[in-house]
Amino acid sequence: MGHYNIVNGYPLNPIGRTGLQGRGVLGRWGPNHAADPIVTPDKENWKEKFKDFFSKGIEIYRGYVDDPRNTDNAWMETIAYNFHDEIGAVVGNIKLQAGDDAIGVQWVDITPDINLYASHKDIIDSVLNKHQKC
Repeated sequence: MGHYNIVNGYPLNPIGRTGLQGRGVLGRWGPNHAADPIVTPDKENWKEKFKDFFSKGIEIYRGYVDDPRNTDNAWMETIAYNFHDEIGAVVGNIKLQAGDDAIGVQWVDITPDINLYASHKDIIDSVLNKHQKC
């Protein structure tokens, strides 16, 4: 997603030094990509199934995320999409299953005291602001 320099054969974190060298706990050198789908309800009662629903996602953020796992040579980048479903007609039928790079997955309500990882709070705030303007 972003550009970075290679020095002495190692990629350098484009945001700056973290004080940690190597990959740390991240699986790859350089950017470690993640997907952050943000599914919110929509006012329409969708007649089309999942394919149509997920084709209408809106990209909210793409790029570097501040993450405690980032090192000088390995860091997290993400693409966050918002999929909106007001009454849960589509997402209510989705069985959640975590990928091999995640501990778990679950539906959560967004509340002021929600504990989020990395830069996810900024991404969620962008989605909330977008829907408050609608």
